[in-house]
Amino acid sequence: MFKVAGFRKTLRTMMIRVGAALTLLASLFSFATVYAVGETWSPLGSGMDKEVYALAFDSSGNLYAGGSFTTAGGVPANRIAKWDGTSWSSLGSGVNAEVYALAVDNSGNLYAGGAFTSAGG
Repeated sequence: MFKVAGFRKTLRTMMIRVGAALTLLASLFSFATVYAVGETWSPLGSGMDKEVYALAFDSSGNLYAGGSFTTAGGVPANRIAKWDGTSWSSLGSGVNAEVYALAVDNSGNLYAGGAFTSAGG
């Protein structure tokens, strides 16, 4: 079991980024990064209002999150959002139900899978 002092929530999803340390999300709805040196945690903005089920990185280092949330870092983001290293942003108008899987191909296209029946409007 992976343990970090003071972190007592259920781990929902985890991503490992080569060249960086571990990036993970727990059910407390906020992102955190843990760096190998000193193992200090730093939040990525103020997090989401509900759960995140999927994470994916693109080749530029942007982090995509999908789940049941409707806000990311205080910004309206219907179940899908992007962290650019500074802030969260929505991806269009989002999707109409939960996102359970995310993937980015070599061309930078983002793919999402889940319970939704419409995306982007």
